[in-house]
Amino acid sequence: MPALPAGARARNASVDATSRLAQAAASMMEDRTLDQEGLDTIALRLGITDRHLRRAFGAEFGVSPVEFAQTQKLLLAKRLLTDTALPVTEVAFASGSAACGASTRSSSNATGSDPVTCAARSEAVRQ
Repeated sequence: MPALPAGARARNASVDATSRLAQAAASMMEDRTLDQEGLDTIALRLGITDRHLRRAFGAEFGVSPVEFAQTQKLLLAKRLLTDTALPVTEVAFASGSAACGASTRSSSNATGSDPVTCAARSEAVRQ
């Protein structure tokens, strides 16, 4: 197999570094660091600017860090609604929503159904 030219190796290293940065930031977001400390703190911990972090995140995942975090919250809420018997208000707070109304709007916009309907469907399936 022929060796890559120096320029190609440098581009591959840059892509790998960008991917690693985005993955590390995603891991911190899954631990709710974004909610607790903000994007600038995540970028600071990674040794980059928040602008560079947003660019790397968009390149790796195709969404902004905030959109990624919101999607993670919705997925957690959906999993709790479908897999547990927790009340909707507890699911909202457990998934990181500051208010039940905000959680309902986010869920309705993303899934086309409100959390109560989702929970009712899951309960019917479990029985």
